[in-house]
Amino acid sequence: MKRPHIQTGPIVRTRAMERHRMKHTKAQIVECDFCHFSHSNDQVIKEYKYFWLVKNIFPYAVWDACRVTDHEMLSPKRHVTSISQFTPEEGKEYLDIISKAESSGYAVYSRPDGSAGKSVAHQHTHFISIDNKRIKTMYYNFAPHILWFK
Repeated sequence: MKRPHIQTGPIVRTRAMERHRMKHTKAQIVECDFCHFSHSNDQVIKEYKYFWLVKNIFPYAVWDACRVTDHEMLSPKRHVTSISQFTPEEGKEYLDIISKAESSGYAVYSRPDGSAGKSVAHQHTHFISIDNKRIKTMYYNFAPHILWFK
């Protein structure tokens, strides 16, 4: 029997959201979801010169043992796999955007190229807002996905 993908670390999706993400990944038709954002896409929150700010359609439920209240992502318009591949102009805009997000209370998180936990090769940075109330109890199932927390 093949073991399912295991979520680890300070982030976890709800069981239903993880099922939805896995179904989407298996049915994925386009090569890279992140290369196809446009103004007509419902996920798009804001367009910058070199980046798209988008709603995460598979948001985390928990971050650092707190409930997630908002989960957005910053994705470069150009397909790159690492921040180190940004041009100087992209790097400046990137730093400006993440600085504003952090000062607005968002945790800023990005996985390196080649990370086992990175589900999309296209570089993207997570902006995560939490309620700052520690969850006292979390129960996991086999995978583990959160079944219940209070």
